[in-house]
Amino acid sequence: MYLKPQPWGDLGIDICLGLPMDKKASPYEYMFLPDYIESSFDHATINNQPIVKKKNIVFTPHPEEDSSELFHPWIVFGCFLTLTLVLSFYDWKRKKLTKWFDVLLFSMVGWVGILLLILWVATDHQAAARNLNLLWAFPLHAIAAVLLIRKKSYESLIKYFQMTATLLGSTLLFWWLLPQQLNVFLIPIIIALAIRSFLISKLVKVSSFKRVAHSLTN
Repeated sequence: MYLKPQPWGDLGIDICLGLPMDKKASPYEYMFLPDYIESSFDHATINNQPIVKKKNIVFTPHPEEDSSELFHPWIVFGCFLTLTLVLSFYDWKRKKLTKWFDVLLFSMVGWVGILLLILWVATDHQAAARNLNLLWAFPLHAIAAVLLIRKKSYESLIKYFQMTATLLGSTLLFWWLLPQQLNVFLIPIIIALAIRSFLISKLVKVSSFKRVAHSLTN
């Protein structure tokens, strides 16, 4: 409710916070928000007498305007997904990966995962523990991106990206059943990651066969 005019802030908070923040708050716990503590005092009584006899409004805030519609996460990530679909179709037709795209994508996502893992295991931020955003922002993506550059470990890359595509697909399939409510703005990103993971697993396999065939003919 409070972050509706700030979708990017809402997204950032949802990515960094883990499973402990998705439990239902008790009346005492949600009083940390000013609106709720005001409402609690308005209805509080002592010996059946209200404790608030009079309210003086000293400041009336103006509703915050929504952020630029053209820079909304849905539009930005939707454009990114469209680019991914076009590039993936082009790669599939020519049977060759656009590696710079995959290296950049999985490196960035991998480092996001490393940050989330550090917040979970290496800090006292209990709210960041057991973060299911690690299902898509997996720290090992950063290592897989390096292996893509080195053009080695074909079998390992194929298995890794097959498992990644399966995991991402399962995350999308069971999205509304997950114990942690992930931000819906992430759906285009996860779809893009799943598409590229599937494509990498297929085209790396083709590349490995070509490499073996080339070595045999020589």
